[in-house]
Formats: sequence, C-alpha cells, structure tokens
Amino acid sequence: MRLICGFYHKDGRSAEADRLDSMIGSMIEPGLKPQVARLIEGSLALAVLDFSRKTPFEIARGTDGLVLAADCRLDEPEALSAELGIKGSDEDLLLAALQRWGAKGVVKLLGDFVFVAWNPQTSSLLCARDSMGIRPFFMTKVSSREFAFASLPRALHAGGFATRKLDRRYLANDLLNQYTSSQSALFSDVSRLTPAHLLHVSARENRAECYWKLDLAQARERQCSPEEAASELSAIFIEAVRCRLSKTGPVAAHLSGGLDSSAISVLAARMLRKQQRTLFAYSFLPRVLGEEDERPFVEAVLKQETDICWKPVMVDNPDVLFRPEMDCDQLFASDLSYPDIQVCVDAKMQGAEMLLSGWGGDEGATFNGRGALAEAFQSGRWRYLLREIIALKRTRKMSVMRVVNGELLSYLFPNVLNWLRSRLGRGYANIPDGVLRVLRPGFASCAEGEGIKIGSNALHNRYALLSSYHIARRTEHWALMSARQGIAVSFPMLDRRLVEFVTSLPSSLFLRNGWKRRVFRDAMVDVLPDEIRWRHGKLTPIPEVAELLETQRESLLLYLTQLRTHKFVGDLFDLDEVERIMRSEWDGADIPTLMRFLNMAAYLKQHH
Repeated sequence: MRLICGFYHKDGRSAEADRLDSMIGSMIEPGLKPQVARLIEGSLALAVLDFSRKTPFEIARGTDGLVLAADCRLDEPEALSAELGIKGSDEDLLLAALQRWGAKGVVKLLGDFVFVAWNPQTSSLLCARDSMGIRPFFMTKVSSREFAFASLPRALHAGGFATRKLDRRYLANDLLNQYTSSQSALFSDVSRLTPAHLLHVSARENRAECYWKLDLAQARERQCSPEEAASELSAIFIEAVRCRLSKTGPVAAHLSGGLDSSAISVLAARMLRKQQRTLFAYSFLPRVLGEEDERPFVEAVLKQETDICWKPVMVDNPDVLFRPEMDCDQLFASDLSYPDIQVCVDAKMQGAEMLLSGWGGDEGATFNGRGALAEAFQSGRWRYLLREIIALKRTRKMSVMRVVNGELLSYLFPNVLNWLRSRLGRGYANIPDGVLRVLRPGFASCAEGEGIKIGSNALHNRYALLSSYHIARRTEHWALMSARQGIAVSFPMLDRRLVEFVTSLPSSLFLRNGWKRRVFRDAMVDVLPDEIRWRHGKLTPIPEVAELLETQRESLLLYLTQLRTHKFVGDLFDLDEVERIMRSEWDGADIPTLMRFLNMAAYLKQHH
C-alpha cells in the first residue's frame, strides 16, 4: 500500500524540504515504518510512502524526464505489458504508458490508482484518479501561487496548505445522505479529484477532464440468454478477484453471509490455496447468538472452504461504538477497538497487504432489479410482468397486493410515496427518519444536494447507483481507515469491466422467476453454498445496537450534558430534541438518528 503527497509552487518559488517532511510525517501512524522516496526539484516537491516495501527506492523517472508519484494496482498488467513491449512493475507500466500515450492513455488503465506525473519540459503536472474512486486524492483549491495534493487531508494541513475549517454544507449533506458534488470535502480549503478525471496543472491553468464514464446510451444493448449472461459474468468476476490478490503473502477479506463477500471469499480462498497461501476472513457478528444472525451463513462458507482462517469481529466495548476516537480526516472512527478498525489491525498483524471487500455489489453485479417490474409495465411487457408477480408471490411467500405495492407501485409513484412519508413525519427517501428533527434549521438548510433518485426504470436506477458519489465516499472511508494500518482495500464488485458488463444487460435478467439478483446467483452455481445462493435478503451484521444503546442510556445523557458546553455542537444540533429522544422509548427511526448524532458530535468534540 502506498500514499503520495507533494506540492508545486506555480509562481516559481523553490520548494521547501521541511514542508514536504511535515506532510510525510503526518501520514505515518505510530508503529509504521514505510519506505519513503522524496524528490525536490526547483518549485516541485513529491513523496511516495510505501508500506509494503522493505528496501529503499526512488521516485520513478522516465527516459524523457517524466517524473511519477503513484499509488497503483493495475487489473491487466500482462496485457498492458504486451502492448507496450516492456516488463516491470505496475508503476513501470504506468510510467511507460504515460510516456507513449500521454493523458489520452489513462483510459486504457484498469485498476485502483492515483498518480501525479511531472513533465519538466512543460513545467506541468498531470493528476489522475481511478474510474470508481478507490484510491483517495485530496488537493488544495485553485490558486495562482501553489498547488498541493495528498492521499490524506492531514498532509495538506501539516504542510500549511489548508486550514481545518469545516465545510458546513458537507457536514449537513453527509448527515442527510445527500450528494452535492464529487469535489467537496470535509474541509473548506480542501477538495477531491473526481473519480475518472484528470487534472492538468501548470502556472497557466488548472483544468479538469473526464476520461471515462458509464455510457447510458449503450446500456442494455447486450442481447443474450440468461445462461450466457451468467457465464460471462462469472468469468469477469473471477478475474476481478484474481487480479486483486497481492503477489505474495496472505490476503484478508470481509466475510458476511451475503452473496457478495461470500463469493469473493470463496474464490480468493481457492486461488490462494493453489499457491499455498492463506485467506484471513472477518465477519461482523453479535456477541450472543440470536434469531437475526449471520452465523449459519458464514459457517456454510467455512464448512465448504475449510482452510479459511476466520475471525469473528464483535463489539467488545459499547463506549467505543457510541463515543469512539474519531479520525481527524473524516467522520469515521479511528479507535483500535472499533469493529472496522479491528479488521485492519488483525489483517496487518497477519501479514496481509490487501483487504478485499464485497461493498458495491448491490449497485451492479448483484443488483436486485429495483424498478424492473415498473419498467416492464411502462413498456407493455405484460407476460414478463404477470409471470414475475406470481413468481415473487411464491418465492417470497407474499400476497399479490404486497408484491404489487412493493415491486411496482412504489417505483411507478416514488414522488407520491415520498410526499406521504414527509406528511407523516417520516423524513424523505435516503434520509434517516428523524435526523432532520435534531438539526438546527440553519444547519439543515445547508444541505443542498439530493439523494439517489430511484424510479420506474431499472436501467436508470442501476446507472444512478453506479454513478453516484456515495461509492467514492464509501471506498474513501475504507482507504483512509486502512491507511492507519498500512494496508490497502480493494473492491472486486467495483471492477470497471464488471460494472460495464452488468450495465449492458437487460433489466429482466436481474429479476427472473421470482428471484432478485438472479444473474449473479446463476453465475455462482459452483462457488456459493446453496444456503447463501438461494437466500432472500441479508441481516444486520451487528443487530444489538439498540440493546447496547439502552444499556448506555444514563451515560449518554451525562455525555450530552458535556456536549452542551461545546459551542460548535450546540450551533449545529438541537440538543433539547436529542435529549428528548434519549429519554423516550426508542423506535426504529431513533437508532440511526442517535448514531449519526453521536458520530458527528464525537468528531467535533475531539477535533474542533
């Protein structure tokens, strides 16, 4: 795993070595000892931190003088190597591709990457971020004097290029699950490079350019049988897992009892077994076995793949869940006892350099066919519509009316349902019920974005989900979190080849014979245990949150008293309303409201 940082004085001033050292130091957590490569030439300063490498290295430089600072993992290095006629590391191939094709060659690159390339002949920088935003890239906003960038925002603060002033619009939008801009960040002086974009920087310009995007005009064009779709999806998905395995050592993976992470874990375990390597798998589970528990499904995978080294991850301390130590760069916990962090800590201890996650499948490969029946209704495909209503009644053991309401009317008339929800005081789609109640009006009004629009066209729904900024935000959370332990996280379900393929399929393939996510179920016939392949839905990984909150009620009320002395928290939240919720009998809507409040309040209390 690598991190990068640097800056360029556009006005010609010499780059300061101490500022670069401050940026580097801020990105190294206690106990980590990465190899660091630095370069300072005139007004340019670059650094690469490599947490896997054991020997010193230098910033990459091409035969034409091109300088490269990169954090990259390429999906098809063999094909790129053959096309370029060279052999070498992913970084070597990236540098060779830029030397041959320049900025136009970035679209050829598949994988997880960010890079900054300096051309000394033109005194210009080319910055790029991968198509799905797996690797983070933060930068200062446009300035005529300087440009600075880093994998982590804290480096920009440490180098004195940005303040820690918070962006209230970002805070409000984050609380309300709204997505305004792919460029906005938690801090007012910091922005992101949009996924699938290039940025050209010189003394004369700061110009962003999109190099790839899903093409809705070409979507759903593939004409194939269900069997052909499943076969091709299987081949692409297997390759997506294979290319993400580190070249040596063990690999880590999330393992829930759902389709996505279970399939990744099974395939990774089988591939590693052939190389006499180990998969370490982690499952988020409650401490006490209950009716709503993923254990039986996790155990089905472990029984099938007996050499997986498995570890359950549980909430050992409720204080850590509700009042954790927070990351300074994002609204997420950094506490070593926090469940997500436990995974990264143990994976690093076991020697893993890569953590595989199943996140992102719901948006594409395991899309559940949201809107497929409404799409069929509007296009007059009555036979498919009636067949699926009857089939869903059978497989889901639901009444016809319930199927029609849930799978047809709710997609045909989403605006009506949202209006009814608002009139009943149940918030809006994509906004946790009750969150608006605890926000000060001035803070709530900062939210200018909108949630993901799900309507009556399953293709558009799939496209909206895959194109939404929430994907990069979630992957970014994991990137910043895992960076504290010196490991990388990758998402096979967000492989660009896989995303493009599933977008090309007709909606009817995702909901077929009464089974949602049907294409993937068929594709994993020799991979997933039947208990998982033919299950409906998925359970909450740690369902005892409400119970744990109840045990913490009195201590949380005391904590709320302490928060009342924090002006920033009081300016943003109606603490009287929060207290009313804490003292009342909680319903399902109150739990996410309290969790979101506690998360942000902890961040503000600790860092502002």
